[in-house]
Amino acid sequence: MSRPPSDHELEQLFTSYMGKELFLSKNGEWFHEGVKFSHKKLASLFHRSIRWDAELNSFVIRIGKGRATFTHDGYVRFVTAITETDAGISVIFASDESLPMSPKDLCIQQEEDQEIFLLRSPGFPTARFTRRAQQLLLQYAQSDNSLKIGDAIFTIPSCGES
Repeated sequence: MSRPPSDHELEQLFTSYMGKELFLSKNGEWFHEGVKFSHKKLASLFHRSIRWDAELNSFVIRIGKGRATFTHDGYVRFVTAITETDAGISVIFASDESLPMSPKDLCIQQEEDQEIFLLRSPGFPTARFTRRAQQLLLQYAQSDNSLKIGDAIFTIPSCGES
């Protein structure tokens, strides 16, 4: 009679080390061996499947009992769109999830020759606004570092400030 498998054996994951082949750009685009993904549903699945892996001490794509490593340009979460609701503004992520946006969670990061909006949400990796989402957010710009949402004006700090 054989013994039942241990919890560790049940949780054993199959790992594909694809750090050199699989890449997530700072614009939220997936590349495999230098070729941009053309299948939007596959890219969305990969975005939804990003998890922190404590064993590997890095983000991985986790689908079922498989996990794959990948490299990235510093961001693993991306705001792809914003929508206006009765309650305010919601952000839509590359993973297709949608959450209400609190302007106090925004900050501005200087990158090369441009300023990029970032969204800091407790318990989640910092999200970078894609070019499209940034343009949508700029419709609310009151000045270089403030947004007018409804009747309220919010000053957006630099990401280095508290």
